[in-house]
Amino acid sequence: MRVIIDGSNVLCYGSDRTDGKVQCNPLYVDAVFSALSAKGIDWFCFFDANCVKRVSETCSCEDLDLFLGLLNKNASKICIIPGGTRADSWILQKADREDLKIIT
Repeated sequence: MRVIIDGSNVLCYGSDRTDGKVQCNPLYVDAVFSALSAKGIDWFCFFDANCVKRVSETCSCEDLDLFLGLLNKNASKICIIPGGTRADSWILQKADREDLKIIT
């Protein structure tokens, strides 16, 4: 089985967006990557272009290091979408083209 991950949504899971501020948590991304890999599920993840900026603005240095480490360790399974474009359309196109499930 193969799945696509909406990394930006996973990164900001549970964030209270009513005040316009988004709180990121790279531990959620780590948990999803680890759980899928442990179950032998092949995955590919898309992030919005501003993901590193969001983490650097809302998280501790340790969380930023964790996130950057996850990006580097899994570089072949991750695509950060170019600025000015939301990842949603890329995710939906790939999922439709390859008949994949989406984790968001």
